[in-house]
Amino acid sequence: MKTILLPLWCTLALLSAEEKVDVRLDWQAGKSYQQGIKLEQFIGIPRHGEASAHTDFDMKLEAQEGKKSSRNLLLTFSRMKMEADLPLPLGNEEFDSRQPAEGNQEIGDFYKSLQHSPMKLLLDPRGKVLEVVGLDKLSGGNSVLGRFLGREQMKNFLQQGGLVELPKAPVARGENWPFQSVFPTPVGKLLIKGKYTLTGTREHLGKPHHVIAMEGQVQGDFSAAAVSASGKETDPEVLRIQGMMILMGVTVKEGTTTGTLLYDSSRHLLVSSEVSTNIRLSVAKFPENGKPAEIPIQQKMSLQLIPSP
Repeated sequence: MKTILLPLWCTLALLSAEEKVDVRLDWQAGKSYQQGIKLEQFIGIPRHGEASAHTDFDMKLEAQEGKKSSRNLLLTFSRMKMEADLPLPLGNEEFDSRQPAEGNQEIGDFYKSLQHSPMKLLLDPRGKVLEVVGLDKLSGGNSVLGRFLGREQMKNFLQQGGLVELPKAPVARGENWPFQSVFPTPVGKLLIKGKYTLTGTREHLGKPHHVIAMEGQVQGDFSAAAVSASGKETDPEVLRIQGMMILMGVTVKEGTTTGTLLYDSSRHLLVSSEVSTNIRLSVAKFPENGKPAEIPIQQKMSLQLIPSP
């Protein structure tokens, strides 16, 4: 009986043993990578209609040697295209860096500051973005746009396609790890907390990739305390927006973020992702039919990475 049970136990143990995946980002020094990011944004404005924007970024990432096995990524923006559909009296805005003379000049000035000020991403040994060097050189004509794309926002935006946190150890299918992102803005801050789960595999470009599911909750604080904590502000337009949000009692009623990320374990890179964030703001002092008004905000970000041969 023992001779039968022993091989049976070994067989069951092998079948139940799940291969673990070491999820990290390994940018190879000396190589360059092409990356595209698409942003789709929508906001509903009470009594005014809807506003939407579509923005495409193309960028080049060049991996350099760092200290203690870490990597530095030199990032250069190579193209930006933006289309904004705004309610009257604002109208529509367009900009394409391939035809800069025909688009919005304020957006164009901000893009020039991105294009002519390469940024350096400092990574930890597992590939997580620790800091973005060069953000202080941004000086677009649209000061409000520049403030909303501040240090923490850009750091999270540039972290690979929503993978803002890496697991501390290899994970098996069904296992998860937490993440947390803080987005300070001139009018308060947003906090996103959630988890990643390794769910299985999917074919991408003729090759199997590991699938990472993302889900989280969004909280927000636009109170006077949060605004003052974001630092002393002098821009009159930003100050006007701050005052309006505080006086109108704007809060986050509910917010969620979900996404699917494809990870190439052979090259240790995230090659594709789609992340959607949905937020409903409540405006207490701007009632509709006796109830607080709501402002729906939707954002979808997709990423495609093409490693060098």
